[in-house]
Amino acid sequence: MPLFWAAFALIVFGAIAFIVAIRMVIRWGSELAELQKFGVETTGTVLNKTSSAAHASGHHFVRYEYRDQFGVPHSRKVPMTAGAWEALQEGGPIEIVYSQRRPKVSAPKSLLDVMKTAKTTITINARE
Repeated sequence: MPLFWAAFALIVFGAIAFIVAIRMVIRWGSELAELQKFGVETTGTVLNKTSSAAHASGHHFVRYEYRDQFGVPHSRKVPMTAGAWEALQEGGPIEIVYSQRRPKVSAPKSLLDVMKTAKTTITINARE
């Protein structure tokens, strides 16, 4: 019987992790669409940089702050590529794209550029 409960717990945990991952992907997709349609470029400030070497490739995060068109401050923590992360300095500038319609939705311009390049590559390769 203990094996049954262990398997059951593993299945429940896996299902919850899968649902969380799907929700994140859906949110990122909707935010990307929001930024493509209503995005405005601005310059924010890097508040801090963090890195985790727990994985072989490491994870790099940046927390930044920017002000929307009304002067209201917003901040966000996002993952970054290693190259973009290393190019930034705490307290330094970071190019941001935020939604004029929903100013809390934002992303570093460099991250959006990478996503656009990936989308173009996938589209071009799919047509070949």
